[in-house]
Amino acid sequence: MSENKKKPTGLIKNSKITPKNQSNQIQVTKEVPKKTKQTVAKNQDANIKVSRQTKNEIDILMKLTDNKFSYELIETMIDHYVETALDPDKKRAFKTLSSL
Repeated sequence: MSENKKKPTGLIKNSKITPKNQSNQIQVTKEVPKKTKQTVAKNQDANIKVSRQTKNEIDILMKLTDNKFSYELIETMIDHYVETALDPDKKRAFKTLSSL
């Protein structure tokens, strides 16, 4: 009587079923995108150290103009300086070097 009541095993091995490799099956592979280094926005890749007075002046100019960020105001000042203070040769050199 005790021989008929065996405890079932947790996993049942069935060696009769084996997967067959068929040549007409289409293999689908999912490519996992590689993690790349986060690209830093151009306006966030460096810090510029300025005096407290210069920072205050930039803040005042930002309030008086329609610029929301300091880098926008600095870009505007650079553009104005290049157009008004540089001679044509230096202007051309600046544009060439800044495009590299």
